[in-house]
Formats: sequence, C-alpha cells, structure tokens
Amino acid sequence: LIYQVVWTREVSLLVGGQMEAISLVIVAFFGGLALGARFLGALVDRIQSPLRAYGVFEILAGCMAVLSIPGLRWLGETLPVAGGQGFASIAGVFLIFPITFLLGGTTPALLRACVTELNAAAEHAGGLTGVNTAGSVLGVILAVWWIPELGLQSTMTIAGCGALALGIFSFVVGGRYSLPQLEVAVTADTCSG
Repeated sequence: LIYQVVWTREVSLLVGGQMEAISLVIVAFFGGLALGARFLGALVDRIQSPLRAYGVFEILAGCMAVLSIPGLRWLGETLPVAGGQGFASIAGVFLIFPITFLLGGTTPALLRACVTELNAAAEHAGGLTGVNTAGSVLGVILAVWWIPELGLQSTMTIAGCGALALGIFSFVVGGRYSLPQLEVAVTADTCSG
C-alpha cells in the first residue's frame, strides 16, 4: 500500500483535488489487481516455477513504480488539465494500471508456489492474505512516516527497491526448484461438472 498512498498524493497534485485522486487511484489499483489476478493467475498455473514468476512480477512492478512518479509529474506538465480533471488524470490511471496488473499476479503466484494439492489452496490462501494484510498495514505506516521526511519520489524509490530485492531473491530461489503438477482430487462432483 505504500504505492497507493504515494500515488494518491501525487495524483492529487495532478488533478487538483484529494477526492478525485483517491477515486482515480482506487480504480487503477483495484482494477489492476483484479485483472492481474485473473489473467496472470491463469498463466502461473501453467508454468514450472511460480516463485520465479512472482519474482518477475515484483521486479517489473518495483521498477515501474519508481518511474511512475516522474511519469505522473511529466503528465501534469505536458497534458492539459480542464477543471482539475482531464487528459492528464486519465493518462495517470493508464500509467498506474500496468503496475497494479503485475501486482495482481503476485498472490496467485505465491499461492501456487505453496500449494501442490488443490484441496489445500483455501488454507494457504488464508495465511497469505493475513501476511499480505500485515504487510499492507506496515506499508501505510511507513508511507505516512517517510513521505513528510523524504518526499514522494524517495518514498517510492525505497518501496520499489524493496520490491526489486524481494523479486530478485524470489527469482533466484525459484530457479533452484520446480513444483510438481497441481494434484486435483477427482470426485464424482468434479466429473459431473
């Protein structure tokens, strides 16, 4: 959520209002997460090393997030803004969306890395959601603390470098092993569907 907090602050400068910024960032953030989970999650199920996929998603998202602040600032200087909203604000959504799309693939990739039996997916999903929620709370606390001290670009750079380090670690560790195919318990209900 560090990304979301920083983007909301930066987009509010772009569109001239906090409510508009929150709306735009939430649309890009949750829309990207949902679509990324749907499409990248399906991709992750077909690859041998979902932990490597997680690493790639984190590396790309972290690098793009660091570049997003200069990108949003460039949009504000370059594109016309009409009444606090306009081309720049819509372009800002399209700048944020690919990053959140990649982040949407991270949870399915981690879940697939943890699960070898489909029946155990719900148990692992709950644990991953709990860890993700704790990380989100920590991210908001750090963002609120860092932004006044360091500024938006430095805060985003620190968060992006953290994602980059985590992504590289996951990519390296994920290359050392591959998972067996997902085993599905075949029941009468599965066959009748």
